[in-house]
This record gives sequence, structure tokens and C-alpha cells, in this order.
Amino acid sequence: MDSGASAYMTFRKELFTTFQEEEKENSYVTLGNNTNLLIQGRGTVKIRKFVNNKWEDGEINNVLYVPELRKNLFSEGVVTNKGMKIVKVNERAQIYGKCGLLAQAVRDANNLYIMQFRTVTSETNIAEENPLRVWHERLAHINVKKIWYRKT
Repeated sequence: MDSGASAYMTFRKELFTTFQEEEKENSYVTLGNNTNLLIQGRGTVKIRKFVNNKWEDGEINNVLYVPELRKNLFSEGVVTNKGMKIVKVNERAQIYGKCGLLAQAVRDANNLYIMQFRTVTSETNIAEENPLRVWHERLAHINVKKIWYRKT
């Protein structure tokens, strides 16, 4: 969870279940170090979220696709602009909507709140081909040479 992020953002195109190329030319997000990164599209990402001691299906809409990012960003500002409330107590942050608890995060050793989400990837997602890095992550960080050998 990022209090400085102006939107939900990801660098992983394969996570999108719906996707639309960015219509505006030269649309950028500006990072804290004043670097501008190109927004290449936006869409919906399906997730599994840990709420009330169980995993539930969910989705995040209007997620920006910014391939040059290094981490996915979940915007506190977007959450509060949608009328939801964020409560931070000790090591936890919880997001509440009209129907109760919607999502939660846990603070890590670097004082960052990590959302308790799992990404959902399936054949219905829009990405045509997965880069080697993605397969490396999906296969429990198996040696890249072994992945390449299986591919050929």
C-alpha cells in the first residue's frame, strides 16, 4: 500500500483480465525521484485477497500498466477517494467499505504495508506470451537455464 501513489499500478501485463491501450499520447506517472514513466494502458486485475481469515476472490479496476515499474503499487488515495476507510493499528492496515472489511495489509521490516493479495493468472488473461522472468517466478524461482531447456 502506497500513500504516495496516485493510482493502482502494475508492471506485469499478464495480470490483466481486461486491458485497453492508453489513448492519450505521452501519459506518464512521476516517481518520487522525479522520473517520468510511460503509462501504456489500463484495465482490471483479478486477485485473491485474505480477509477474515480466508482467501476471497476480488478485482481491482482501473489499474495502470507501467512496464518500467519494479513493484506493483496499491494507492491509498484511490481507496479513500472511493469512500473507503483505512485503519492502521500496530502492524496491520485494514480497508473498510460500506459492507465491512474489504482488504488488509501487514507492515514489513521496511515499514511498508504489503497487501495480502495473490495475483490470479489464467488463460483468460490478455497477455499473449510470458517472458522468461514470469515463468521463473511462477515455477518457484527455478534456475532460468532449466526453464529455457524445457521451452526448446
